[in-house]
Amino acid sequence: MKGNKKISPEKSFSFAFFTFHLLLFTFLFSLASCGYHPIGHLDPETPSVATISVPTWENRTAYRGIEAVFTEKVIEAITQRGLARVVAPADAEATLQGRIISISDSVASYYPTGAGDQFSPADYQVVVLVNIMVTRKSDQKILWQLSNLQEETYYDARDRALMLDSNRRDAIARAAEAIAREVVNRWGGGF
Repeated sequence: MKGNKKISPEKSFSFAFFTFHLLLFTFLFSLASCGYHPIGHLDPETPSVATISVPTWENRTAYRGIEAVFTEKVIEAITQRGLARVVAPADAEATLQGRIISISDSVASYYPTGAGDQFSPADYQVVVLVNIMVTRKSDQKILWQLSNLQEETYYDARDRALMLDSNRRDAIARAAEAIAREVVNRWGGGF
């Protein structure tokens, strides 16, 4: 019986040990070679700022009051990441200005409402479009800008009519939070 060889437990253990370490080495090597770097890394050639002002965002939409949400989320993200101190405009080296260009809602999915071919919206998609610019105060040079940054979120449309507006506002706040994260992630590379 040539084909029925048994592998001893010692050889089985050494094979598993070897395989584990080979996979571990491969994983660590791939991390080292994939361009991974800490998020807060700044390129020494890129100008940076220690203080920044963030005035209330400009709102060009029909959704009143959301400019405060976007401003607050960006200030919160900058402060939490320690990228710069947020200060009054008179004390700032630079200014981060945001403009909410548009917010649109569209039906994302439907559900059947009864007999026949009748359907009602189940979920809406909210698409937020913004422009962001950072300018140095001393010479008004644009250090960094994002044009037409888009974020999409969803909200439940099956709630009562009173909850629908609340769900929409929550979705817009989630979009503002995602945009704030995008700002600080891109800022991590410097202006």
